[in-house]
This record gives sequence, structure tokens and C-alpha cells, in this order.
Amino acid sequence: LLGAELIAEINQLLRFIKEDSCPFGGVILILSGDFYQLPPVQQTPLYMPVMPYSRTKKSTEQQYMARLG
Repeated sequence: LLGAELIAEINQLLRFIKEDSCPFGGVILILSGDFYQLPPVQQTPLYMPVMPYSRTKKSTEQQYMARLG
């Protein structure tokens, strides 16, 4: 199962790539499953709060550019 951190990373990455502040950069995602059945391996479950990565756009851009290489 996907953890909250991975979903948050996908959200931030799509917002950055699409240059859109809408959730997931305006891309429609369909997630299904029983989110309470099995917790994600070594990640926070969706029902737990997620800490934001960065509050500044420049810092966020630098983080993603470093990840992309």
C-alpha cells in the first residue's frame, strides 16, 4: 500500500511539474482499496498527519531538481 509520504511526494512533484497549485497539479487520480486493512511498509498510514516538506517554493524546487538529477 502507498504511504502518506509517497502520496505527498507525488502531490508536490505533480504541482511542481505542472506549475499548478491545485491538488496533484490538476491531474485526476483514482485511488482505491481498503486504507485501514494493511498499513504501508515503513511509511505513515494515510490516516496519520503528514509533515509538509518545505514552505518555500525555491527550497521545494531545489529538492526536486536534486532528486531528478
